[in-house]
Amino acid sequence: MSYSRLLVYLVLAIAAGIALSIDPGYMLIRYQSWVIEAPLWLALLLSFLAIFCLRLLCRVLGRIISMPRYIKHWHAEHQQKTQKKQVLHGIYALLAGNPTQAQKDFSAVTHENFSLTHHLGLALAAHDLGQATARDQYINKALQIDPQLHAASCYLKAQWAYPAQEYDKAADLILEMPLSAKNMGPLILLARSAMHLNNDEQQTHILSLLKPYQHLIHIEYHSLMHKHYLQKWQKLENSLEEQRHFWKKLPDDFKDDPIWQEHYLNALMPTLEGQKIAEKCLKDWLHKQWDEKWIPYYTKMTQLPHPEHQLQQLEAWLQPHSDNAVLLRVLGEFCLKHEYWGKAQQYLQLSLTKQADPKTYRLLGLYYAKQNVPQKSLEYYQKAVCE
Repeated sequence: MSYSRLLVYLVLAIAAGIALSIDPGYMLIRYQSWVIEAPLWLALLLSFLAIFCLRLLCRVLGRIISMPRYIKHWHAEHQQKTQKKQVLHGIYALLAGNPTQAQKDFSAVTHENFSLTHHLGLALAAHDLGQATARDQYINKALQIDPQLHAASCYLKAQWAYPAQEYDKAADLILEMPLSAKNMGPLILLARSAMHLNNDEQQTHILSLLKPYQHLIHIEYHSLMHKHYLQKWQKLENSLEEQRHFWKKLPDDFKDDPIWQEHYLNALMPTLEGQKIAEKCLKDWLHKQWDEKWIPYYTKMTQLPHPEHQLQQLEAWLQPHSDNAVLLRVLGEFCLKHEYWGKAQQYLQLSLTKQADPKTYRLLGLYYAKQNVPQKSLEYYQKAVCE
């Protein structure tokens, strides 16, 4: 009660008291033969008491009438709290790796407010127990309760399908969902599932869907592209023209990838035209970034008409890489194949001073065999075996 109202009541009480002190008055009630006469103040007091008792009686009767409803409400709240504890026990059992106990806990949850949790918990427990049919049934029942769970259920089923190597199913389930940059999990799972698909058209479609998000899933997206292009490459016929056309269409970062560079070089080796292209590629790549693993390809380009040009190029690289044992060994092998005997021995012996290698010993054994020095040849072949 506010102070202003209290003040008003106080003023009215004082005014009534003053009025009654001047003229107390009286009240007369007559009904048939009954006559009741009392002072006014007593009549007012009795009236207030009667109103108070009547109001109190009404409140008591109202509580008595609403008692069953109150008891029912209290029982419902108590049951809901009990079911909530049961749900928590089921969740704790799942986290503790005890799906059997979790299944019992969630089965005991019967309150309608927890029906969705009931079915989802039983689905997770059934999955951990290897009960795939029961798991899918519980998921479908949960979807009937709340259709908005469709996207979440698709992602959950895809997560179950991927470890089971059901990659087509996992990809199809993710494709039923709306993809979003805010949810990277489905994007990563879709890319990983697509890597195991053998359908080029489906992989192309998935790549187009994931392209707007490639900055978020760079590793998975790049791996999927690599697998997709590699499958196409493997399906190409041994046509140099088709392989060159395919190489031109490759993304630039793939052309700088050593794995793709090796695929391309191996495809170029069988023909003279291919070896000419390979020689140009090797020059460009080695000038751009030195990598000794490309040097042995010079010994495979046996169809080129002027070996002295390749020898000149190899010796030019020797100037900045004079201590490179692989380059020296390749120079020796190249000279051996093209019968530059003096240089072959010189480069092979120099390579051994940088690094002892069985390949170099075998090449020296071959060199001395061609020079009709069997004792020396046998000595180096034995070293190649023992190294």
